[in-house]
Amino acid sequence: MQTIVLVGHSSGATVLPDMVERLDQLGAPVKLAIGLDSVFRTSLSGRVGRYINFYIGNGNGEPVARTKQLRGSLENVNVQDVPGVGHITIDKNEIIQRKVISAIDAVAFSGGRPRERSAAHAAR
Repeated sequence: MQTIVLVGHSSGATVLPDMVERLDQLGAPVKLAIGLDSVFRTSLSGRVGRYINFYIGNGNGEPVARTKQLRGSLENVNVQDVPGVGHITIDKNEIIQRKVISAIDAVAFSGGRPRERSAAHAAR
C-alpha cells in the first residue's frame, strides 16, 4: 500500500474529511491530511494517521470537530497571528508552506511525525 497524503484549501479543505472517511471505507487509509482554512464546519471520522487543520480563527476558518468514529490524530492550528496569512494567501504563505512541507516530509521520508515542534507550537 502506498502512503496517501491529502492537502486541501478552502472548499478542498471542506471536503477533506469526507475524502478521508471514503478512502478508509475503501481500505485505503490516509497517512496525513492537511486542511487549509475550510470555511464550513466539518467533522472528522474514519482512519487517518494525522490530520492537521490550519484555520484562521478571526476570519471564516473553522476548527474541525472530532467524532467518536475517528481513529487517528487531529490537530487544529489557529494561524490568525501568522504575518501575511489570509484566506486567499494561506496556501501561498511561506511560513505555512514550510509547515505543510515539513509534515509531508515527515510522513514520506521517516514514516512518522516531524522531529521539530508540533505544528500548533510552531505556528505561534
